[in-house]
Amino acid sequence: MTVQDTHDTTSASVQRAAGVAPARDRSVDALRGFALLGVILVNVPFFAYPIGALGGVERPVDLWAFGALMTLAIGKFFLIFSFLFGFGFATSIASDQAKGRRSGPRFARRLTGLFVFGALHAVFFFIGDILMLYALLGVLLWFARNFAPRTLLVLAVLAYLLAVFAQAAAFTATGTDPEGTARAAAAYLGGFLDAADFRLREDIWLGQPFILIFNGPAALAMFLAGLALAKMRLFPGVRGRRARWRLGWTLLLIGLGASAASLAWVGPLYVAPPGGPSGAEFFAAMARSAAAPLLSAGYGLLLLAAADRTPESVWVRILAIAGQMTLTGYLLHSVILAFVFGGWGLGWYAQVSAATCIAVGLGVYLSLVTVFAVWKRRFRYGPDEWLLRSWVDLRAARM
Repeated sequence: MTVQDTHDTTSASVQRAAGVAPARDRSVDALRGFALLGVILVNVPFFAYPIGALGGVERPVDLWAFGALMTLAIGKFFLIFSFLFGFGFATSIASDQAKGRRSGPRFARRLTGLFVFGALHAVFFFIGDILMLYALLGVLLWFARNFAPRTLLVLAVLAYLLAVFAQAAAFTATGTDPEGTARAAAAYLGGFLDAADFRLREDIWLGQPFILIFNGPAALAMFLAGLALAKMRLFPGVRGRRARWRLGWTLLLIGLGASAASLAWVGPLYVAPPGGPSGAEFFAAMARSAAAPLLSAGYGLLLLAAADRTPESVWVRILAIAGQMTLTGYLLHSVILAFVFGGWGLGWYAQVSAATCIAVGLGVYLSLVTVFAVWKRRFRYGPDEWLLRSWVDLRAARM
């Protein structure tokens, strides 16, 4: 989940002056909007079931649905958001330099704003919040801002190697906690404050360490890669649409093959036996994690190539609108899903299938982009983007 206001796109002249590649606003926004769809689809099962006890796969169609989600989406779309965060960090520094502003205090306010949003989000709606992690890792990104691109890429590779081991360990975690699962069900099927109290007392202390281990090294790797490619003027894409198509399809097919092979070996809902995973099972989980950035890059290159080909098409405009309101979209999708699955709303917690989870995610995304399209006709920023920008600027932004 990356946030629109965390990576404002600057003008081409500003970016050239700072040595950063000019951004193609609409195509990058469309990529961001596409990533929001993937994040929503990935998050739905974690609203619908307790962590470590994902269910709803009793029917073959549901097992296939969750397998597709694991192969194509889980661990992939947040990499796109993280990359865009690093890229946007470079463009925001370029903008500050061009306008004679000090980047340090502004970026510090941006990070504190994200952390506050994330803390409220985690307590009241979703323990899988990523904003707090972004705020913490953003501090490391600040200290890496003057590194050479080659150094940034080396650090990115090292960070992602750590991520492969960390994610494989998470994928092959042993067992579940039946008592904890029962407590979670009782809390989430209770009232709004019952669920918030349970998150604050118990679930957040399980969810956030998991986020730190599972997503932290990978997010940092993508932060650094985004910053490096911005400095090298290699983003938003390889020069030439045909080259983008070729590279995009190559990366996508390699990543898809490795991810599918891993899925065939350990299954979508793998839980290690009491003695722990075998070496082959752990290796398969590592292959799944290693394939993720290939799929993410493939998605990104293909979407950018398609968006550049038809920049005025309806689908590009719709995705771009969603991409301009990703902070609002990220937070609002949690409000909607908490209502759908919580006892204070529809009460669907632990009662829907994996295929239904995907349908719910698609419905939520379509609802959001419809509302956003109406909103953007009248307003420049989404409500949460406006709040964050106003805090960063220390004055009310023009809505």
